[in-house]
Amino acid sequence: MAPSVAPIRLTIELGVASLALFVAAFLVVLAPWTIRNFVVLDKFVPVTTGGGKALFVATYLPGDGRQLRVKRELIRRFEHKQDVTDREVADTQMKDLLDKVARKYPDLERDAALAKIGRENFRKYVREEPAAYAGMVVTKMWNVWRRGSGPTMRGSWWIAFHYAILALAVVGLAVLAWRRRWEALVLALLIFGITVLGGLLLAVPRRNVPLMPLVMTLAACGGAWVSLTVGTWLAERRSRGRPVRGRMREA
Repeated sequence: MAPSVAPIRLTIELGVASLALFVAAFLVVLAPWTIRNFVVLDKFVPVTTGGGKALFVATYLPGDGRQLRVKRELIRRFEHKQDVTDREVADTQMKDLLDKVARKYPDLERDAALAKIGRENFRKYVREEPAAYAGMVVTKMWNVWRRGSGPTMRGSWWIAFHYAILALAVVGLAVLAWRRRWEALVLALLIFGITVLGGLLLAVPRRNVPLMPLVMTLAACGGAWVSLTVGTWLAERRSRGRPVRGRMREA
């Protein structure tokens, strides 16, 4: 007898319905901001016009692809200063510096000019300084995860808690992979992909905020496995020790 197609059809329908629900939820959140951008900017901008700025900053190797360091380097570049103080960095508007960078292409809008320069940076540094550029990307990827987002998470105890959660999440992911739970592959690819994207673009700790629910779930899995494993090991050790103590009393 041929297998029934009803379960397969039901699975497909549930998958399509889940996808439609996901897209609808995404649009409900995004649509008001997109409409606002169209009214204010008089053009279709789904989220932001800051993509060019992000690409330029992320690919500017002299500033390590980091906002404040790029700002410091641009002050040196345009104001011909070698020693730039923290106060000068704080008092200088990044917008003014980026306006000067964008003047390289006066016929383009500011964001388009910065995006073009960012692509030029990428091609230039990958060809001329591939090791340094790769090191910058790896460092930025680490910056995504080195601590939690927000001033509170900069405390020593919170940093220790953050690393403990990450370690348990790695254990949980390894356990799921070891037991051939292929859902783990989807989670790993999602976490890895956003981490790499952070390394290629602007990498700040807040990048990990959308992923922390997944990380916490994996950490719970890892914590449960560690707890069960240690508990089993202690129980076996106690059971092995009891007969020995009994024979010692008989002797």
